[in-house]
Amino acid sequence: MNSYLSEQNSITEHVIAVFFKMVHYMPHSTGTNLYYWDEVFIYTIHIYSLTATSGLKDVIPYKA
Repeated sequence: MNSYLSEQNSITEHVIAVFFKMVHYMPHSTGTNLYYWDEVFIYTIHIYSLTATSGLKDVIPYKA
């Protein structure tokens, strides 16, 4: 099985784009300095893993 399918790459690229949009907007909305972007990125991943998705019914990604 080929692990580099274009469908998987587009999903991965979309998730990464969502992470970086969140990292970009979170400090501006809270007034935080961009010096802490790495901690904002970790917090963004934490928020994303606790958010329900349509692909998983009645389970958050963290629990899956």
